[in-house]
Amino acid sequence: MPGRNNPSPRDPASGRPVMRDVVVRIRRETKREVRLPAKPPLRREFKTPSRRTLYFVAGGVLIFTAALLLLDFFARIRVVVTPRQEFVEVSSALRASASSSRDIALEVISLEDSIELEREVTSVKSVEEKARGQVVIYNAFSSEPQPLVASTRLEAPNGNIYRITSPVTVPGAKTENGKLVPQGIEVAVFADKPGEAYNLSLSDFSIPGFKGTSKFEKFYGRSKTEITGGVSGERKVVSDQDVKALVSEAQENLRARLGERARKDLPAGVFLLEGASELETKVADITPPPNSSAERFKLRLEGTLRVFALKESELSQSLGRSYLALNPGEEVQIANREALGFEIVSKNFDEKTLTLRVKGRAHFVWTFDAEALRQELATASRQSRKEIFQNYPAIERAEIHFQPAWWRIFPDNTKRIKIEITLRAG
Repeated sequence: MPGRNNPSPRDPASGRPVMRDVVVRIRRETKREVRLPAKPPLRREFKTPSRRTLYFVAGGVLIFTAALLLLDFFARIRVVVTPRQEFVEVSSALRASASSSRDIALEVISLEDSIELEREVTSVKSVEEKARGQVVIYNAFSSEPQPLVASTRLEAPNGNIYRITSPVTVPGAKTENGKLVPQGIEVAVFADKPGEAYNLSLSDFSIPGFKGTSKFEKFYGRSKTEITGGVSGERKVVSDQDVKALVSEAQENLRARLGERARKDLPAGVFLLEGASELETKVADITPPPNSSAERFKLRLEGTLRVFALKESELSQSLGRSYLALNPGEEVQIANREALGFEIVSKNFDEKTLTLRVKGRAHFVWTFDAEALRQELATASRQSRKEIFQNYPAIERAEIHFQPAWWRIFPDNTKRIKIEITLRAG
């Protein structure tokens, strides 16, 4: 076999290397062993995550959790319910009572108030009125009482004469430290003649009946009030017609005020009937009194309003029993009560009874416990949720709407479950 430095023998004919020798050389070279360096044993190394990585992961978890909580908090369920309904023409006479259980339950509302009005006097008359006032008559004469008869005269410094309205006894003077201390009594007086000339400011008075005696200087009067009201001629006078007109106006205002209070204070599900009320009034004060001369006068009126009220549920159930084939336990409500006509046939506030007639096309709606339905929907599984509505025969159709639409989890809080009632047009 040729050496490593000798060229390979070639074919004399072609000049190419002999194939056998090439193969043999390759095989020999293949058998040469090559020693590779030994590899170290494979070790698995675990690195502790950096703080930045931990913060990033924790932040992501918190954001995801917060997003779920926010979704659950703002998620809403809208349940659109169409209850059973019927439209029926009704015409019935009903009896309501506050005491009888056989009739519709009747509520009696009683309210009290007063009102004060002031108006200009419109009536004009020829007036002759005497001035009036209060005077104190003193006894500085002796310790003995002094009787005075009605119409005893008192004289003012200007010469005007006034008279006391009723008999009085002036008490005797008191003795203090050896001296007489005058004692007096208040009396009502009126002018001897009508007219403005007898109107008098505060003044002293003498008693003409004692003139010429020792009592004249020791018995005297002193004004307690001014003496006023004296007129003569054409004057505006508070007439019965003025009073009657103002009383009528005050009654209407008081009725409206008390009626508004009654409507405002009504509990839910109770309504008032037009015409089912009674107002009792009394005139508490008129200033100045009738037949007095004045430009304006005031009137204060006190009143009590009694009103009958009905429960909507009682009315609906009574008509429902008459016009619908209700099963035991079924309850209905009239959705269009305002559209019905009510006529008061009779009323008796002493016996607390009322008879009325109801006419019109009534829209009856079957009722159900909405709160119980919310509770059941909130705790039910997704598979059993539809079966819940079968327990409510008053419900004809129901649809559940999720908000947002892709969030299909019912909230535990029933306040976030809203039930909407859909009514048909009659």
